Amino acid sequence: ARIYDRMELKDQKWSKINEAKVLLPLLNDDDEKLILYTRLSQMILHEYQDTKDIKYLNDFEALCNDLKNLSQTITPSRKTQFLINTRLASLHIYKEEWELAKMYLNKNLRNCTPDDLPELGINHQDLGEVFLKTNQLNLAQTHIDSSIMFHTMLGTLPQMMNGYQIQKDILEKKGDYKGAYHYANKYYDYKDSLRN
Repeated sequence: ARIYDRMELKDQKWSKINEAKVLLPLLNDDDEKLILYTRLSQMILHEYQDTKDIKYLNDFEALCNDLKNLSQTITPSRKTQFLINTRLASLHIYKEEWELAKMYLNKNLRNCTPDDLPELGINHQDLGEVFLKTNQLNLAQTHIDSSIMFHTMLGTLPQMMNGYQIQKDILEKKGDYKGAYHYANKYYDYKDSLRN
């Protein structure tokens, strides 16, 4: 039954992806078209994360390039521009093009307002991961601290848990094993609470 459910879920996902591809040329509203591109690219990125099939990463890159080109011909709303920058940053993170990833994420930070708590939390977390990958541990820790703070305010548990996991990795790299152990415990405490 579980295999059947998973196949059905996969079919639903592909149904949504194909539906989005069909809808794209039919949309007249430019901002709606950009939003659909960002959602479609996110679905394909999730497919790559699930399968590690390079075909999906190539599809994701092609969609991101289309998205970038389209966003240069029209003026997206501020929220849509945030989504576009986030997708482009994700592409450069997967390609390990750290400076380009930082450029898009920093653009988002400059354009966020205090009302953009979810976006701020996500953006700081992505920057923390990039700085961790490039061994800029103090900057990584600063961004992850901010991400955890925003996600705690919002009560978004999965993102808080991601922040704890990244904070653990940062502290391990710094040689602070006691601090790393503390964040590992926080991660597992929240993980256990989700199961109960």
